[in-house]
Order: sequence, then C-alpha cells, then structure tokens
Amino acid sequence: MTRRGLDNEDFVVQIADALCTHGLRLPALIGLEAGRPLSLIGGQVLWLFQPLLGLVVSRELVGHAARLLEEPEALDELVDQLEARES
Repeated sequence: MTRRGLDNEDFVVQIADALCTHGLRLPALIGLEAGRPLSLIGGQVLWLFQPLLGLVVSRELVGHAARLLEEPEALDELVDQLEARES
C-alpha cells in the first residue's frame, strides 16, 4: 500500500473517532450518503479555499479532507467505520 493510502486510512479513523466522540455519527452518515454524488466537487472546492481555510485550520487537514472527498474508496471506508461504531 502506498504512503498516501496509509495517510488516508489513519485520517479516516481519526475522522470517525472525532465524529463519534461528538455524537455526530448519524448526521455524518446521512450527509455522506446524501452528498456522495457531489463529493468530487466538494473536494475541489476545498482545494480552492485551502489558503483561506488555512487561516482557521491547518492546510494539511484541509488537504486530507479534500483527498478524502475525491476518493470514493476512502468515503466508503469512512462510512464503513461509522457504521461499525453503532452507539
């Protein structure tokens, strides 16, 4: 597996942990499934606004989120992680 793949796996687990910790598992699942057709566009929008968002959060975080939205396999993994963590 490539280094980029490992980064995505780690990032997916961290995102799933954070969503579950804050009680956002179900809203995230609904949003991910409903927004799946637009995820590529969402990733491109994050790349476009990365310099501006970099003032609030790290640019690395924005880059990881953009790559996550652009890769259908990564989105599937995030959904699987969230579904596995039923409250």
